[in-house]
Amino acid sequence: MAHLSQPFSVIRGVTLRSYGWMNKASKYPSRDSRIVLAGTRGCGKTITLMQIADYCAAEGWVVLYVPNTMNWVNSSAPYQYDARTRTFVQPTIAHGTLKLFSTFNHQILAQLKLPADVVLDRTTVPAGATLAALAERGVLEPSEAPEVFKLLLEQLQEQREYPVLFAIDDFQALYHQSTYRDPSFNYIQAYHLSMPRLMLEYASGLKSFRRGAVVGAVSMSNYAFQLPMELRDVLGLVPFRSSNIWAKRNPDYITYAQGLRREWVPPRMNVLEAAAMTEVWEHNEALHSKLTESLFMAKMAESSGNPREFLQHGLLKTAVTW
Repeated sequence: MAHLSQPFSVIRGVTLRSYGWMNKASKYPSRDSRIVLAGTRGCGKTITLMQIADYCAAEGWVVLYVPNTMNWVNSSAPYQYDARTRTFVQPTIAHGTLKLFSTFNHQILAQLKLPADVVLDRTTVPAGATLAALAERGVLEPSEAPEVFKLLLEQLQEQREYPVLFAIDDFQALYHQSTYRDPSFNYIQAYHLSMPRLMLEYASGLKSFRRGAVVGAVSMSNYAFQLPMELRDVLGLVPFRSSNIWAKRNPDYITYAQGLRREWVPPRMNVLEAAAMTEVWEHNEALHSKLTESLFMAKMAESSGNPREFLQHGLLKTAVTW
């Protein structure tokens, strides 16, 4: 089957604009840069979010990238009630997230030191230890991962040397009733789960880094966790289907959504962007037909320039198979 030599993405106009957003955000508190990428299905919201995360990492930011937030609310991981925080903690999800976060940002975390002792259930991480050492404690003790991850982010809130980015895909899942159930067998709202609650606190500006941004990308094609009305109202998006304007909204989700800024990802690639994508396939000899202007324009017309359609029903149907 046809394949490319390595993964790639196309730098689009929205990509360059997003770099400008991040350059500005690097100078101000994250509560001032809470952005949601919106657009039609297949327009490239996820790729744009990945490009933002990649750019910030290259610029020396601390980056938390969450590729599938739905896995935090779809009852696919263990959970238990914590009376101290009055939330349902998710130790497995917290441990996996902390491990990836600390590994990716290890070089920066190893340079930042704790200004005071951090007291955990089973031990104390002394003042002067690095944030990498604090993170390592949560990695070695999965049961402590939720608390360690929360404390690690609080320490990052206090430093000014490095901006911090939260890049969250399937962002709408944070504003949804989860499929977890409480002891009374009622569905649990996302803000009662420890990991979604933590992200919501930063997305809402209730918690903020001294420099940084929170960027989310919403999915328009997931029917299990559709874009909720609370988020649509705040972002000014058209309802998925005709709905009663008097339909009940959850006031807590409205509070968590206040101040979010919508940024559109264009529904279509321009000719230069589509040509750049096609050239990569041609140079990898993955097309069974010689690339001509008429073939290229035909694929553009078939897909209406939509990136996903152009790839799946344009290039992939023109790909060499054996």
